[in-house]
Amino acid sequence: MNISKIAKLCKATKRICTFKAESGTWVGDACSMYFLPDVTDIDTLTLGELMGVSADGEKIMAYRSTDLNEHYDLEDVVEADAETPCTPMDIGLWISGQKIKPYITNAGVQFLNADRLAPLKEELENGGVYLRYEKKSGQPYFALKCGLLLCGIVIPSGVLTDQTMEQMEILYKLSKVQHKILKEQREKEEAEQLRMEGKG
Repeated sequence: MNISKIAKLCKATKRICTFKAESGTWVGDACSMYFLPDVTDIDTLTLGELMGVSADGEKIMAYRSTDLNEHYDLEDVVEADAETPCTPMDIGLWISGQKIKPYITNAGVQFLNADRLAPLKEELENGGVYLRYEKKSGQPYFALKCGLLLCGIVIPSGVLTDQTMEQMEILYKLSKVQHKILKEQREKEEAEQLRMEGKG
């Protein structure tokens, strides 16, 4: 777990949130929360100092959540139909200053801010990204697992606006035209190469 990466997220959003569970503490900026199993008794201000969130004098809103477990399932293992694996696409997007990673899920495509994976980069190499649903609203959220252990939860990025969709549609149409041009060019080059080798 990279604490400095969590601190970076908290500085960017100017808030730090903690939730004390029986087995440890969850900390993050509320849009993403990470499990610190070794932190069992610490308040938000002390944790903020530990993370260096307010070291530069910026005003950071610190608060303690009392109902994280009422909205999200914090268990490592849940019912099979309550958790499904997400498949990352091989492309990334840069939208409104965010590095966005699209994932194919059973709820369609969902977008995840790649910076919110950074605190668990090493742990996720032996884990994965899953989709779960909030208990009350039924809205999807990402469950980050290190092996079989739940180590983070992230709310999907709401980056799809009318303007974004228009730009993505333009990008798709222009890319399709460019792909056709490049494909025809490669085919001509391959045909010419075969002709020069006396195989055409």
